[in-house]
Amino acid sequence: LIQKSSEIDELASKVAGGQAALQLSQAAEKRKSEEVSILKEEISRLTEELRTEKKRADELEEQRRKLHNTIQELKGNIRVFCRVRPLLGSERAEQSDLSLFEFSAGDGGRSIDVVAPQGTKSLDGKIEQAKKWNFKFDKVFQPGTPQGEVFKEICQLVQSALDGYK
Repeated sequence: LIQKSSEIDELASKVAGGQAALQLSQAAEKRKSEEVSILKEEISRLTEELRTEKKRADELEEQRRKLHNTIQELKGNIRVFCRVRPLLGSERAEQSDLSLFEFSAGDGGRSIDVVAPQGTKSLDGKIEQAKKWNFKFDKVFQPGTPQGEVFKEICQLVQSALDGYK
Protein backbone atom coordinates (compact mmCIF):
# COMPACT_ATOMS: atom_id res chain seq x y z
CA LEU A 1 0.00 0.00 0.00
CA ILE A 2 2.82 2.37 0.78
CA GLN A 3 4.33 1.55 -2.55
CA LYS A 4 1.03 2.22 -4.32
CA SER A 5 0.65 5.43 -2.37
CA SER A 6 4.12 6.60 -3.46
CA GLU A 7 3.29 5.67 -7.07
CA ILE A 8 0.07 7.67 -6.83
CA ASP A 9 1.97 10.62 -5.37
CA GLU A 10 4.55 10.33 -8.11
CA LEU A 11 1.86 10.18 -10.81
CA ALA A 12 0.01 13.10 -9.18
CA SER A 13 3.21 15.15 -9.25
CA LYS A 14 3.74 14.24 -12.93
CA VAL A 15 0.15 15.24 -13.71
CA ALA A 16 0.65 18.54 -11.85
CA GLY A 17 3.89 19.14 -13.78
CA GLY A 18 2.13 18.29 -17.05
CA GLN A 19 -0.71 20.66 -16.21
CA ALA A 20 1.79 23.45 -15.44
CA ALA A 21 3.60 22.78 -18.72
CA LEU A 22 0.25 22.77 -20.53
CA GLN A 23 -0.67 26.12 -18.98
CA LEU A 24 2.74 27.56 -20.00
CA SER A 25 2.27 26.23 -23.53
CA GLN A 26 -1.23 27.67 -23.75
CA ALA A 27 0.01 31.05 -22.51
CA ALA A 28 2.87 30.98 -25.05
CA GLU A 29 0.43 29.97 -27.80
CA LYS A 30 -1.86 32.86 -26.83
CA ARG A 31 1.06 35.33 -27.01
CA LYS A 32 2.14 33.96 -30.37
CA SER A 33 -1.43 34.14 -31.65
CA GLU A 34 -1.62 37.80 -30.56
CA GLU A 35 1.74 38.51 -32.24
CA VAL A 36 0.53 36.86 -35.46
CA SER A 37 -2.64 38.95 -35.32
CA ILE A 38 -0.61 42.15 -34.84
CA LEU A 39 1.74 41.19 -37.69
CA LYS A 40 -1.20 40.45 -40.00
CA GLU A 41 -2.63 43.89 -39.25
CA GLU A 42 0.79 45.45 -39.94
CA ILE A 43 1.05 43.55 -43.24
CA SER A 44 -2.42 44.75 -44.25
CA ARG A 45 -1.52 48.34 -43.34
CA LEU A 46 1.78 48.19 -45.22
CA THR A 47 0.15 46.56 -48.26
CA GLU A 48 -2.41 49.36 -48.39
CA GLU A 49 0.32 51.96 -47.94
CA LEU A 50 2.33 50.37 -50.76
CA ARG A 51 -0.74 50.38 -53.01
CA THR A 52 -1.34 54.07 -52.21
CA GLU A 53 2.30 55.03 -52.83
CA LYS A 54 2.40 53.10 -56.10
CA LYS A 55 -0.72 54.91 -57.27
CA ARG A 56 0.84 58.23 -56.25
CA ALA A 57 4.10 57.35 -58.06
CA ASP A 58 2.13 56.49 -61.22
CA GLU A 59 0.24 59.80 -61.00
CA LEU A 60 3.50 61.73 -60.51
CA GLU A 61 5.12 59.94 -63.47
CA GLU A 62 2.14 60.84 -65.65
CA GLN A 63 2.38 64.45 -64.49
CA ARG A 64 6.15 64.48 -65.22
CA ARG A 65 5.51 63.19 -68.74
CA LYS A 66 2.84 65.80 -69.41
CA LEU A 67 5.04 68.63 -68.13
CA HIS A 68 8.04 67.32 -70.08
CA ASN A 69 5.99 67.16 -73.27
CA THR A 70 4.66 70.66 -72.66
CA ILE A 71 8.23 71.92 -72.38
CA GLN A 72 9.12 70.15 -75.63
CA GLU A 73 6.10 71.71 -77.37
CA LEU A 74 7.09 75.15 -76.14
CA LYS A 75 10.59 74.66 -77.53
CA GLY A 76 9.08 73.44 -80.78
CA ASN A 77 8.15 69.93 -81.78
CA ILE A 78 10.42 69.99 -84.81
CA ARG A 79 13.97 71.05 -84.23
CA VAL A 80 16.86 70.73 -86.63
CA PHE A 81 20.41 70.30 -85.43
CA CYS A 82 23.60 70.32 -87.45
CA ARG A 83 26.76 68.58 -86.34
CA VAL A 84 29.92 68.98 -88.35
CA ARG A 85 32.06 65.98 -87.66
CA PRO A 86 35.83 66.22 -87.31
CA LEU A 87 37.86 65.38 -90.39
CA LEU A 88 38.99 61.79 -90.77
CA GLY A 89 42.69 60.99 -91.15
CA SER A 90 42.46 60.63 -94.93
CA GLU A 91 40.49 63.89 -95.17
CA ARG A 92 43.08 65.74 -93.08
CA ALA A 93 45.76 64.68 -95.53
CA GLU A 94 43.77 66.16 -98.42
CA GLN A 95 42.68 69.32 -96.63
CA SER A 96 44.55 70.92 -93.75
CA ASP A 97 41.55 72.51 -92.02
CA LEU A 98 37.81 72.99 -92.05
CA SER A 99 37.96 76.07 -94.27
CA LEU A 100 34.80 74.91 -96.03
CA PHE A 101 32.77 75.86 -92.96
CA GLU A 102 32.38 79.19 -91.21
CA PHE A 103 30.65 79.09 -87.85
CA SER A 104 28.78 82.19 -86.71
CA ALA A 105 29.24 83.08 -83.07
CA GLY A 106 26.93 86.10 -83.10
CA ASP A 107 23.68 84.14 -83.25
CA GLY A 108 24.34 81.70 -80.42
CA GLY A 109 25.71 78.93 -82.64
CA ARG A 110 22.63 78.65 -84.84
CA SER A 111 24.04 79.19 -88.33
CA ILE A 112 26.80 77.85 -90.51
CA ASP A 113 28.19 79.08 -93.82
CA VAL A 114 29.36 76.51 -96.34
CA VAL A 115 32.04 77.93 -98.61
CA ALA A 116 32.97 76.52 -101.98
CA PRO A 117 36.51 77.74 -102.64
CA GLN A 118 37.41 79.42 -105.89
CA GLY A 119 38.38 76.93 -108.55
CA THR A 120 35.88 74.25 -107.50
CA LYS A 121 34.37 72.31 -110.39
CA SER A 122 30.58 72.29 -110.68
CA LEU A 123 28.59 69.27 -111.79
CA ASP A 124 28.68 70.42 -115.40
CA GLY A 125 32.49 70.70 -115.23
CA LYS A 126 32.77 74.48 -115.13
CA ILE A 127 35.22 76.09 -112.75
CA GLU A 128 33.25 78.07 -110.17
CA GLN A 129 34.04 81.29 -108.42
CA ALA A 130 34.05 81.23 -104.62
CA LYS A 131 30.50 80.80 -103.30
CA LYS A 132 29.01 80.93 -99.86
CA TRP A 133 25.74 79.43 -98.58
CA ASN A 134 24.25 80.25 -95.21
CA PHE A 135 22.18 77.67 -93.31
CA LYS A 136 20.28 78.26 -90.07
CA PHE A 137 19.48 75.55 -87.54
CA ASP A 138 18.21 75.31 -83.99
CA LYS A 139 21.78 74.50 -82.98
CA VAL A 140 25.07 73.95 -84.82
CA PHE A 141 27.70 71.73 -83.21
CA GLN A 142 31.26 72.37 -84.34
CA PRO A 143 33.75 69.54 -84.95
CA GLY A 144 35.35 69.94 -81.53
CA THR A 145 32.05 69.71 -79.64
CA PRO A 146 32.20 66.79 -77.17
CA GLN A 147 29.55 64.07 -77.19
CA GLY A 148 28.39 65.13 -73.72
CA GLU A 149 27.44 68.60 -74.93
CA VAL A 150 25.54 67.17 -77.90
CA PHE A 151 23.69 64.76 -75.62
CA LYS A 152 22.91 67.55 -73.15
CA GLU A 153 21.15 69.42 -75.93
CA ILE A 154 19.12 66.48 -77.25
CA CYS A 155 18.52 64.41 -74.10
CA GLN A 156 15.12 66.03 -73.57
CA LEU A 157 14.06 64.91 -77.06
CA VAL A 158 15.34 61.41 -76.37
CA GLN A 159 13.40 61.29 -73.08
CA SER A 160 10.27 62.45 -74.89
CA ALA A 161 10.69 59.69 -77.47
CA LEU A 162 11.25 57.09 -74.75
CA ASP A 163 8.09 58.28 -73.01
CA GLY A 164 6.23 57.55 -76.24
CA TYR A 165 5.38 61.15 -77.07
CA LYS A 166 4.78 61.81 -80.75
